[in-house]
Amino acid sequence: MSQPTYDSLSSLSLRLRNSSPDVWGEFVRVFDRYTTEFTVAVTEADQNQILCFQGRAQAMRSLLRLFKECDVAKVQKPAP
Repeated sequence: MSQPTYDSLSSLSLRLRNSSPDVWGEFVRVFDRYTTEFTVAVTEADQNQILCFQGRAQAMRSLLRLFKECDVAKVQKPAP
C-alpha cells in the first residue's frame, strides 16, 4: 500500500474513531478476533492453501495495526 493511501486510510479511521468511540472500539475488538481466526487458519490450512492463507493473515494484521494505531502521531521526516 502506498504511503498516501495508508495515510488516508489512517486519517479516515481516526475520524471514525473520534465520531463514535464506543462503536469504533467494538469494531476493532471484533476485527482483532477476526484477524486471529485468519492467523490460526494458516496453521490449519492444507499445504496448497498455506501461502494464500498466510497472505490474508498478513493483510489482516496490517489493517488491524492501522486501526489500533490510527491515533498515533506520524513522525515527519526532515527534508533533505
